[in-house]
Amino acid sequence: MSFLTSLFGHKKPRLTDLQLNIAGWQLYESRDTSMAWSTPEQSAVRLQLHDPVQWPFALHDIAAATRYWQQETAKIGGALLELTALNIQGVAALQGIFKYRDPTPGSLGMYFVAIIWLPVKNGLFQINAEAVEKGNTGFREAVVMDLQLKQGNIPPTNDEPEFIDSADALFAKLRESELRCLPSDDRQYDEMFPEHPLSEVRRTIALCAQHTQLAKHVRQ
Repeated sequence: MSFLTSLFGHKKPRLTDLQLNIAGWQLYESRDTSMAWSTPEQSAVRLQLHDPVQWPFALHDIAAATRYWQQETAKIGGALLELTALNIQGVAALQGIFKYRDPTPGSLGMYFVAIIWLPVKNGLFQINAEAVEKGNTGFREAVVMDLQLKQGNIPPTNDEPEFIDSADALFAKLRESELRCLPSDDRQYDEMFPEHPLSEVRRTIALCAQHTQLAKHVRQ
């Protein structure tokens, strides 16, 4: 540790200490600790700088991290789809994929969020890629379920059908049901549905992880 570091401490990170490959993106927000862009696919990408965070798990302990984020996400009505450890320029990071209900009134679509948390000295960078399901919803789920049934991966059910007397009642029931990670959420189906918002946020966050450049002083 140098004399100046011991005297003044580590230099506080700035938002500009993390650079993304933003070619083709449109900037629509710029603040000291937050920037946001729209991608050509109409996904939203947000870069934020937070104060350091102490999580109740070690960054490399994916099992413990998964339990934690499953609980935290369920509290706000969402579902954790996957959680993975990353190494970005020698810095340990965490990446999560989540889904929530589209908050638009009357919508049955899903809202997908991919997040990279990148802890550095005296700060935490967070990169979000977000996209909302629009138009006809549930197509990916229906196709994959049909495939799974044909492959014998999902046994047919003998449960008695539940009769619902109106479309409004059906939509209300669907919106109130607990979100779960479904077979259709698996990344193996992204290639079949390249324009699905889940596929889009996975691609976008993968590009962010691949092209993130950190200033030297926040990596030391």
